[in-house]
Amino acid sequence: MKIFKGNKVNVAYLQLPNHGNLTDGKYVPNTAWREACSRILGKDKKTLNEVFAVASLPEDGWKLFNTICGKYEKGGLKKQQALPKDLKGKPTFKPVYIRCLLGLDVADRLELLNKVAHEESSLDEMKAMAVDLKALRPVQKAIASSLQKPWDVVEQEYGDTVHPSILRRFIVFLQRLQRSGVPEGKDEVDNEVIVHKTDGPLDIVQGQIKNDKGISLAIYRLPNNIEEQCLHGCIEKVLGLVARLNFGLKQFYNIVILGSVADITKAEQRIRENYRGENEIGFYAWNTTTGSNNKSENLGMISCVESFLIHHAAVGNNVLPEHFNFGEELVSNFIGNGNNNDILERLIGLFSQECDWILDINSSKASATLMALKTKRNAIYLCETNDEEFYVKRAISDTKRNRLDG
Repeated sequence: MKIFKGNKVNVAYLQLPNHGNLTDGKYVPNTAWREACSRILGKDKKTLNEVFAVASLPEDGWKLFNTICGKYEKGGLKKQQALPKDLKGKPTFKPVYIRCLLGLDVADRLELLNKVAHEESSLDEMKAMAVDLKALRPVQKAIASSLQKPWDVVEQEYGDTVHPSILRRFIVFLQRLQRSGVPEGKDEVDNEVIVHKTDGPLDIVQGQIKNDKGISLAIYRLPNNIEEQCLHGCIEKVLGLVARLNFGLKQFYNIVILGSVADITKAEQRIRENYRGENEIGFYAWNTTTGSNNKSENLGMISCVESFLIHHAAVGNNVLPEHFNFGEELVSNFIGNGNNNDILERLIGLFSQECDWILDINSSKASATLMALKTKRNAIYLCETNDEEFYVKRAISDTKRNRLDG
C-alpha cells in the first residue's frame, strides 16, 4: 500500500493504539510502534524522526498539526511564502518543516505548534524559538537541580535574575569557553574549510552543505554596475541563503555586503523595508595617496571610498553583544584604508569570534576564506568551476602550512 507524504503523521498516529503502551489512559510510543510505522510507510526509522516527533504527541498535538496542514494548503499561516514546489500544484505541508521540534519535550512542542496553528508565530519564528528553547532548557534544568526546586518555583523566587536574556549570555559564555579550550599537547585548533562546488551559489538548499554549527558571518560583494532590480534580487538571495544554512542551527548572525556607496545605500533600504534585523553602514578607503610630492590637482587624500553593510539577524530583531567582537576597542563606521585583505581581516575580526564559521559567497580568489583561516576561523567557500575549486584547495593548503610554519 502506498502512503502519500502528507499522510505519514496520520498513519503513524493511528498506529499508536495498536502498538503503543497504554499508560495513564494515554498511548506511549515504543520500539514496536516505530518499527510498525517504518514497515507500513516503507521508510527507514531514521528518516521518520520528524514524523515520530509529531505523531507521538497527545491527541491535541495531533489536531494542531492537522490544523497547520490545512492552513498551509490554503496559504493561511502567518507570513507563509510560496515555495517553488508549491507552484506546481496544491501546497502540501511536510513534517520536515517542523524538524526543529526534535529534541524538545512534549510541552514545548505543543506550545510551538499551538502558536503556529493560531497564527501567532510563523514557521521561521517557530524554528528560532525552538533553537532558543533547546539552548535554554539544559541550563534551566541544571539551575533547578542545583537549587532542588522545580523551575517554575525558581522563576517565581528569583525573577529577572533567571530571565532568558540573562541565561542566553551565560550560554554564549559557555560556548566561547568551549571554543577556547585547546586539547592537551596541541598548540592550536586546526580550523576547517568546506569547499562546495555548485552551479548556483545563491540557490543552495537547506542541508546541501554538511555543517552542524551554523554561520556566524557571511560575506558577499555586490557585482559592479549592478542595476537596481538585479540588486534587489541579489539581496533577497543572499539573505535567504544564509537563513537556510542557519535553519535550526543558529539564531543570531551577521551578514556583510560590500559595494559602492550608492549600491549599499539602496541595499540597506531594501533590507530595512523587507526583512527583520538591524543594519549598519560603514566605509573604507582604497588607494590612499601619501607623500608631499603629489602634484595632482586634487587634495591627494582618498581616491576611492567604498561602503559595506552589516545586517545583524537575530530573534526579536535584537542586536546582541554576541554580534560583535570589539573588546575594549572604540569602533567607528570608518574602518580605515588599505587593500582587500586588510579590509576583510578587519571585518572578520570585528564581527566574528575565533573558531566561528565564515561563509565566503563570492570573494575574489577566496580571499575571505583564506583570511578566515589566518584569523583562526572556519570557512565555507562556494565555487562554480573545477579550476576554481582546484585553485582554492591549493591556496587553503598553502595557508594552513604557512600558519603552522609561522
